[in-house]
Amino acid sequence: MASDERENRREVRNEIRDFRQATTASFNAMRTDFVDLRQEFVELRGQFDRGFAEIRGRLDAAAAGQQQIVALIQTVSDDRRHD
Repeated sequence: MASDERENRREVRNEIRDFRQATTASFNAMRTDFVDLRQEFVELRGQFDRGFAEIRGRLDAAAAGQQQIVALIQTVSDDRRHD
């Protein structure tokens, strides 16, 4: 009977050890996933920022071009009034 009890305790200890190892492995895998996810987010944010800056530059260039067109039209209009 005492040996059965010892065997039961040994089995419980082994099950607890196995559970602890499985839990630790699971947490480590989740931690790795979160690190990877964070890195991907940082990369996406950088791409977004660069894309935003590129679009902003293009819009600024378009606005400057439109301003030049307005100035030319204004010059032509002023010339016609003076003629």
